[in-house]
Amino acid sequence: MAVVSVTTTDIGVNLKPFYRAALGCRFRVPTASSFFFSATKSLFPTKERRMPKLYAEAAPPPVLNRNTEWVMYPGVWTAYVLLIFFAWIAILSLLRCSPGVAWTVVNLTHFFVTYHCFHWRKGTPFAEDQGIYNGLTWWEQMDNGKQLTNNRKFLATVPVILYLIALHTTDYQHPMLFLNTLAVFVLVVTKFPNMHKVRIFGINGDH
Repeated sequence: MAVVSVTTTDIGVNLKPFYRAALGCRFRVPTASSFFFSATKSLFPTKERRMPKLYAEAAPPPVLNRNTEWVMYPGVWTAYVLLIFFAWIAILSLLRCSPGVAWTVVNLTHFFVTYHCFHWRKGTPFAEDQGIYNGLTWWEQMDNGKQLTNNRKFLATVPVILYLIALHTTDYQHPMLFLNTLAVFVLVVTKFPNMHKVRIFGINGDH
C-alpha cells in the first residue's frame, strides 16, 4: 500500500498565517482556584475603588448684600468706636456739661440711631435686590442671617460698654440710671438670636 504525502505547496495554500494566529491565541482554561475566587467574590463583594478627585471642590461665594457688606470692611470697628468717642467730645464741648451727662447723651443718641437703622427700617435702598429684603431689618440681613458672628458680637457689646461708662460717670443717679438701663435693655434684647425675625405684638410687622 502506497502512502501519499500532500504538502501545503502541492495544494497551493499557504497555512503559515493560520498557524501563527493559532499560536498567538491564548485560551483560558478555568481552574479550581479561579472558580473558588469568583465564587467568594460574588458572596463577599468588595467596594469598588474610586478614582481620586483631581480637582478641588469650592463652595459657591455667598451673595453679598450691599446694604450690610460695609460692616465687613477692615477698620470699621475702629471707626465705629472713634465716632462714638468724638461724639462724646463734641457734646461735652457744646453743652458744657459733666462727663457723665455727656456719656448719657451719647448712649441715648446711640440707642435711637442704631435702633432705627438696625432694628426698625426694613429693606435696602438698592433696586438690584429686587425686593428680597423688604421684610427684613438691617440686623436680620447682616451676615446673611447667620447668628453669633463677630460683627454681631461687636455690635452687641458696644451698648453694654456705653451703659457701664454712663453709669459709672453719673454715680448711678436717677434719672440717668433709668434712661441708660432702658436703652441698653432694648438694644441687647433685640440682638438676641431668639429674636431673629420676631415681631412682638406685631409691632413693625408686615402689613
